Amino acid sequence: MKLHALTFAELIRDGGSYAAQFTTDDGLEYSLWLQRHGFGRSGQEPRHRFLFEYRGATRSPDCVPVVTGSDQEQAIIRRLRAFLDEAAARQRATASCEERRNLQRLTEMLEFIARRGPCFPSDLRAAGFLGDG
Repeated sequence: MKLHALTFAELIRDGGSYAAQFTTDDGLEYSLWLQRHGFGRSGQEPRHRFLFEYRGATRSPDCVPVVTGSDQEQAIIRRLRAFLDEAAARQRATASCEERRNLQRLTEMLEFIARRGPCFPSDLRAAGFLGDG
């Protein structure tokens, strides 16, 4: 799957969660949600832990966050970096204000994904995303 176009990238009013949605080369929607999980020592910079990846506009209730350091997480990071590199080369002079804002938010989101707090299977079980089995 290759990201074709960025539909939106937003900073959510909950204090720091991010959402992004794309269309892909197969014509389907692809979405990411990076959930704020508190704030850093300064009390101002958000901390993040749970990253959700899903197809479509709406996350299903059984969607499980991406494990930190997993192949899935690395694929997301590579996909976002490739998209941003292509977008920078393609839209530098022609991007609208909204497109530039979306790309800036996506860049911020990627930075937070790369340094988010640990999210391991034990954390997913403790948060109720996975059963005991």
